Amino acid sequence: MSHNRLSKHDIKEDNFVTTVLRAREFIYEHQNAFFAGLIAVIVMGVMVRREADAYPALVQAMFGAGQYAATEYRAAIAAVLFQAARNAKRATEA
Repeated sequence: MSHNRLSKHDIKEDNFVTTVLRAREFIYEHQNAFFAGLIAVIVMGVMVRREADAYPALVQAMFGAGQYAATEYRAAIAAVLFQAARNAKRATEA
């Protein structure tokens, strides 16, 4: 009789094993949708990677244009501030 008796350790539910079994069951029940989604994600990843590899020069050019515009903007602000300071100095001298 004692040979067939289950201990508390044997009865205790393992959350990880339960989760893995439920995930496996869900995938089996929805395997067509699961694999279609998986293939779609892989294809989209490959396409994004190819696009990123195809246009590095364009990305660099756009980044360079942005850096140039920022430099020109700073230079224009510096020129306006310098002119304002010069005008203020002239106004105090007069």
